[in-house]
Amino acid sequence: MTVPSTPAALKAAISFEDFNALVAVDYDEKASAYIGHDYWRTTRAFRYYFNDPSLTTYVEVPAGYLTDGATVPRLFWNILPPWGRYGQAAILHDYLREHLTKVVKGQTVSMSRPEADKAFKEGMKALAVPRWKRNVMYIAVVAYATLRGIKGVDIDSSKAAYLAKYPDAIATLPTV
Repeated sequence: MTVPSTPAALKAAISFEDFNALVAVDYDEKASAYIGHDYWRTTRAFRYYFNDPSLTTYVEVPAGYLTDGATVPRLFWNILPPWGRYGQAAILHDYLREHLTKVVKGQTVSMSRPEADKAFKEGMKALAVPRWKRNVMYIAVVAYATLRGIKGVDIDSSKAAYLAKYPDAIATLPTV
């Protein structure tokens, strides 16, 4: 997909809830070894546009963002592997869980965990993930947060330790 170069072309090219670019990731051996399971980095930034015809409400995941894809227990990988059609929505959800912010008309504003979970579900819809799979994955992330009592920002402690030890590993690459 070619990213449109003007706001008018972008508006014509996407629906109101959509991603502006395909996701691209590279395996990160150093992070994976330190954290203890597989991690990848986005190699280019992408935006997810919320339901806003003016295209002024979005979240931007930067190039260099560290993700584990969909966090699915190994027992279920034959049905829901860490990477699938939903991969970009999983990256979006990881990013939103860690930041709980979006951009609205040029201003960064807070959002709730339930809003982040809903964006995950809507992102999967934009990626044409089958309804049953969207629902299972959405219920799983809501149940996980509920059972663990997570209401705010949520970053894996091993990932946080890695990023603290290797601050140069935090994304500083150019954005969209």
